Amino acid sequence: MSSDANIDLLRNLQEAFNRGDLRSALEAFDPEAEWQQAREDPDAETLHGTGAIRRLWESWREAYPDIRIEGDEIIMAGERVFVWVRITGHGAASGIEMAMEEAYVYTFRDGRIVRLEDYFDRQEGLRAAGISDEAADRSAGGPGISG
Repeated sequence: MSSDANIDLLRNLQEAFNRGDLRSALEAFDPEAEWQQAREDPDAETLHGTGAIRRLWESWREAYPDIRIEGDEIIMAGERVFVWVRITGHGAASGIEMAMEEAYVYTFRDGRIVRLEDYFDRQEGLRAAGISDEAADRSAGGPGISG
């Protein structure tokens, strides 16, 4: 799959997720995909399969009904793609604004995401994607997923 096709797939995933269409968003993933959550996350685990990913997303939507994920920076690294994301929303019960940033490292195979790793630390995410500091510096300020 080409780099442009991977970016298009991520753009479609993001747009579907942000409009609450989890079924369409999950089409980007291989049915057996894994998602390794950041080790600093108090609920960190490795999710197996799209059913587990859907349950995670549903829990996010329950806690933050207006949750949005925006890819601010993207760097291609062969079959891996590094995306620096900004996640925002408001608490369902409190209305308090939530905003955070983290690295998503996607691995693609046969036109689908087979693995997603998230990192709270940008440098750790870049290293996991196999991207050197020099390559990251050259790509700094590059396009995000949003267009």
